[in-house]
Amino acid sequence: MKIRAREAAKLMKTYRTSSVVVGTIDTGVRYTHEALRDNWVGPDYGWFDPIGRSLKPNDDQGHGTHTMGTICGSGGIGVFPDAKWTACKGCGDWGCPQSALLKCMEFMLCPTNPNGQKKDCKKAPHVVSNSWGGGGGGKTDYDQALRALQTGGITVLFSNGNSGNVCGNVGNPAERFGIGVGSTTSSDRLSSFSSLGQTIDERIKPDISAPGSDIRSAWHTADDAYNSISGTSMACPHAAGAAAMLYALKSDLKPRAADQFLKEGADTNLTYSYKSCGGIRDDVFPNNHFGWGRVNAQRSVARLAKTLS
Repeated sequence: MKIRAREAAKLMKTYRTSSVVVGTIDTGVRYTHEALRDNWVGPDYGWFDPIGRSLKPNDDQGHGTHTMGTICGSGGIGVFPDAKWTACKGCGDWGCPQSALLKCMEFMLCPTNPNGQKKDCKKAPHVVSNSWGGGGGGKTDYDQALRALQTGGITVLFSNGNSGNVCGNVGNPAERFGIGVGSTTSSDRLSSFSSLGQTIDERIKPDISAPGSDIRSAWHTADDAYNSISGTSMACPHAAGAAAMLYALKSDLKPRAADQFLKEGADTNLTYSYKSCGGIRDDVFPNNHFGWGRVNAQRSVARLAKTLS
């Protein structure tokens, strides 16, 4: 795996690790899929559907099954298969209504059973991966909910957007909160669709990049189905899986520290275009193309491990 997740997992075996839960807000998950059925949190705190009120995880579109597979799927597709997963269906075939997304953020902060009962904030995931977003422009619609998640100690990641290599087109909420993740190719070039910074208040985005072009993962059409698709939606779960590894080493890690370890461990020996956004060329780090670099799970885990010795 490009981000050296296997090497990171090998390193982690020499340390005591804790159970980690990763949540996604997406189109749902095919929970019976062979790569995902063994590490679902379960029915009490592992699923909520504010759109259709379904009682078991499902996915009519495939996007959510694919992203979850990249985070923690077994069989070689997932960054961190030892993580458990929980999901909220904030998106359907026709889009992601704001009301559903906000309900999902509420669920991630204080999970419930599928009926919305038995709320227990102690069951909150350590990491929430969000492969969705819209136009930027400094919209504050999700600020309060996202601030609550971060205050609750949850690391939140967002796909940076697929608006192409034009400066200043980061999607929302990636431009506002959490770790914004750009997309790279197998040759460590920036994917042609990956949105660029800077933000309207002149901050660097994305924060980090990860593989997002032609990514193979689980698919929703059958329990043994797989598909290869592209987008910053596919990059974000790579970074989320790496963040989950950090929480496995230190369960009380703060979001700011997780952000720092991901950035400090990132690879900067990439394939540059030598173009600039916000007055920074893409071979000078951090920049508004790759952020602090492309995720390297092994280096990030090693940096955190040194602080535990």
